[in-house]
Amino acid sequence: TLPGQCREVTRMAYVHGLKNQEIADNLQISINSVRAHKQRAIHLLRDKLSKKDLHGFRKKYVSFVFQNFALIERYSVYENLEVPLLARSVKKRKHIIEDAAERVGISDLLRKYPSELSGGQQQRCAIARALIADTELLLCDEPTGALDINTGKTILKLLSDMCKKNGITVVVITHNQAISAMGDKVIKIKNGIVDSVVINDNPVSVDEIDW
Repeated sequence: TLPGQCREVTRMAYVHGLKNQEIADNLQISINSVRAHKQRAIHLLRDKLSKKDLHGFRKKYVSFVFQNFALIERYSVYENLEVPLLARSVKKRKHIIEDAAERVGISDLLRKYPSELSGGQQQRCAIARALIADTELLLCDEPTGALDINTGKTILKLLSDMCKKNGITVVVITHNQAISAMGDKVIKIKNGIVDSVVINDNPVSVDEIDW
């Protein structure tokens, strides 16, 4: 969990492959894969990766929930959720999309367009799209920022379950200090640099937090 501000989104963009890293010569990312029962270390030389290589990395390993949702306005909710499946050439998509929509509570919105949704509904659509991407690392920029507390807790419970049941690593940027109590590791950033890194041996459950 990364508390907000201090160019944290830029740091997330480096991990996601949206920006070239000019400061460091290379970026190392360790991704735990429960399904493979092993740890993979991915070594990326940013300045040597082609656009094609970066696209392949993002598609396979990393998905991103943007604070501004980044939904495609001309696409329906269903079509927005379909995008990561089309990128992977998945043929049987309907059940996957409907299942993800049900998990975040937007089953009745699949035929609507982003302009017809509230901020909270757009956020849930963005999270469902990230779930469908089925990557091993999920980066979330204020995933509950536009949600009421009850919906926010539902989303946090879903993200927590993804970590525990599917072996997905979830990185959350938030201004909400209450959420940080859930994290296994809490990284605080101050004035653009890492101020502290704390291993949380006793993360609290979603039900225990309030804001």
